[in-house]
Amino acid sequence: MRGTLRHWKIGGNPALATEIDLTAFGKESLLIGNGAACDVMIPHSELAAEHARILTQKTPDGVEMVLEPIAEVRKGYSQQSVRFVLRHGETFRMGAHEFQFLSDSGE
Repeated sequence: MRGTLRHWKIGGNPALATEIDLTAFGKESLLIGNGAACDVMIPHSELAAEHARILTQKTPDGVEMVLEPIAEVRKGYSQQSVRFVLRHGETFRMGAHEFQFLSDSGE
């Protein structure tokens, strides 16, 4: 797992985002939510106990990061119900938080 996940309250200042170093976990799958069993726990949030999972997925060109929704995840105006590839700089919403994925390679 490589990259950084940033999050901030919707309507808040992205410059004050909390940053989570996904690379430091050294895992191929991370659970996001507000439950104690989550790798990325965001307490006191509107997230479900287990809200989404970030996974590494092997491709012929290498490895890509994907987000697997468990509860409601929105990207733009659409609700996402299936896994989607996380692209550098891409944002999505879960609960009352905006999230942004930044890859270590910047691509």
